[in-house]
Amino acid sequence: MDWPALETFARRPRDALMWLPRAADVARIAAALRVAGPRVADVGAGTGLLAVLLEREGVAVEATDASPPAVRYHPVAARPADALPPCDAAIVSWMEAGKDYREAVARLAPVIVNVYDVEGGCGVMGAVDFAPFGFAEAASWRTPSFEDAEFALDRKGRLQRKGYPGNRIDVLTRDPALVPRLRAAARDAQPKGPLPWERGMDEVSL
Repeated sequence: MDWPALETFARRPRDALMWLPRAADVARIAAALRVAGPRVADVGAGTGLLAVLLEREGVAVEATDASPPAVRYHPVAARPADALPPCDAAIVSWMEAGKDYREAVARLAPVIVNVYDVEGGCGVMGAVDFAPFGFAEAASWRTPSFEDAEFALDRKGRLQRKGYPGNRIDVLTRDPALVPRLRAAARDAQPKGPLPWERGMDEVSL
């Protein structure tokens, strides 16, 4: 497989992901998903890159997207959130423009992993948006966005952009009994090794 380069994330995010995962991010997400259960759906999966990374961690993912892009790293079914069957956990990191799938995603699973732009560009905003459906935050952390990568590449050695890092990952659940287990799993997860683009991230201080 030809992995995307840092330049791809920054300049053509729809050919990679709208955010830059490190191995630690993938390990933490995978650990939380293992607590949730074996049936995992990635809603708005885009290229399916996150699904591939999670499957390398032993987590099988059904990747779906209302409008899958041409570039794909994993099979991505053309299905919107409101057409999916129930599962143990749902990943949501992008919503189709003009659509509100929060209720549909909330019905899908008792655990949601929400990856979103803290400035609101992805259409979903973690615990704030899912609280009306009974979800509470079990874990949360920040990651760089594609905009952070573009800024860093264009201004090497200079200050970070305002709002950096621009993406956030929230692990949410509507099952109170799962909160401590999800929190511990995300906290204690250990990455297996750096991802191919992490060296580039280090070089520009992402």
